[in-house]
Amino acid sequence: MKKYGIIGAERTGKTTLAYELAAFMNKKYDASVHVLSETLLRNPQLKLFNETNQYIFLFDQIIRELELERSLGKREIGREIIITDRTPLDIFPYLCEIVPLKNPILFYTAKEMVLKGWLQTFNILLYLEEPLYEERPFERGSDRDHLWYQRRIIFKELIKEISNVDIINVNAIFNNYEYPIAHLSNLIYDNYIGEKDGKRK
Repeated sequence: MKKYGIIGAERTGKTTLAYELAAFMNKKYDASVHVLSETLLRNPQLKLFNETNQYIFLFDQIIRELELERSLGKREIGREIIITDRTPLDIFPYLCEIVPLKNPILFYTAKEMVLKGWLQTFNILLYLEEPLYEERPFERGSDRDHLWYQRRIIFKELIKEISNVDIINVNAIFNNYEYPIAHLSNLIYDNYIGEKDGKRK
C-alpha cells in the first residue's frame, strides 16, 4: 500500500490534482486508487477559524486515514494507493492565525506529532506552493488575499521542518513544462512516483 498527500494553501488546485492523479493511475497503471477528501467537506457546519474545530479537522483526518488503511489492508485485489486531498499539516496555517491560542501546549504537541511522526506515514508529499491556474485566487490587496498570502508563507516555513519524507514541488514541474493538468499527472507519476516505486522493488 502506498499513500500520497497533497498539501498547500487553499485554492491552489489540490482537489483537482488529487482526482486527476487518481484517474490517471487507475487507468494507466491498473492501480486501485482511493481519494480521501478533505475533512471540511464532510463537516461544512463547523467554522473554519475556530481553534477547537481545527483540532477536530486534524484528528478526523488522521482517524479517516487509519480507517481507510485498515479496510484496504484486508483486501487482496492488487496494488492499493491512497491519495489524500490535504493532510493533517494543512490545519496549522489556520491555527497560526488564531492569537492568542487557548492551548499553546496542545498546538506545539500536535505540530510535533504531525511533522515528526504522522507525515512519515506518507510515501510522497505533493506540495502546491502556488495556484496551478491563476496567479492569486483572491482580489489583490483584499483581506482574504492578505490572509491567503500569509498562509503560503507559513506553509513554506512548515515545509522546512519536515524530515524523512520526499516532498515534490508541483509548481516547479508545471511551470517548467507548461503542461495542462491531465499531462501533469503523467509527468508526476513517470518522474517521481513511478521512479521511486521502481527503486523500491
